Amino acid sequence: MEQFYNILKESLNEEMGWMIDHIYEDYKDTEDILGFALSCEKILRLYYGTDIHEQLKDLLIYVLYVYLNYDEDKIELLLNDYDPEHNRYIQ
Repeated sequence: MEQFYNILKESLNEEMGWMIDHIYEDYKDTEDILGFALSCEKILRLYYGTDIHEQLKDLLIYVLYVYLNYDEDKIELLLNDYDPEHNRYIQ
């Protein structure tokens, strides 16, 4: 999760980076990378006023594959739990 946080934070302005820092504090001691990504998506959508789900999903796939060594099947299973109608992951 730390890799996702670092890449995301580097791509944001200082104000948004500060908000992502606060979200990360809530998730840093967990393995809930999907919850962290969804929380970031919600705050970024409010800030930018646009749907950024696909961009964050692409970044998440990159981190899962490159840094966490998830294979394609594991990533697909993990991300298939997303419910776009309610903008949340099915637990």
